[in-house]
Amino acid sequence: GDLLMRSTLDEWAANFPDKFKIHYILSDSWSSDWKYSTGFVDKALFSEYLYEAGDDVYSLMCGPPIMLEKGCRPNLESLGHKKDKIFSF
Repeated sequence: GDLLMRSTLDEWAANFPDKFKIHYILSDSWSSDWKYSTGFVDKALFSEYLYEAGDDVYSLMCGPPIMLEKGCRPNLESLGHKKDKIFSF
């Protein structure tokens, strides 16, 4: 499926590598050349690919509500990310 704003996000990651990190996660239907994560989100995945929690770190995500509510938010919070720095749409 389509990834929301992918070309813009990829451009930001290329232009601002010290300030912006992107990591895509697909739950199903990925091609054999997919270089990002697949399956379910978990704490280990976030710990490996995302910035550590901090006052200047924001987490932005989109996806199915069940993934955001049961996977993303709880795992980010368990890694120390504050609720007011986590955004989903």
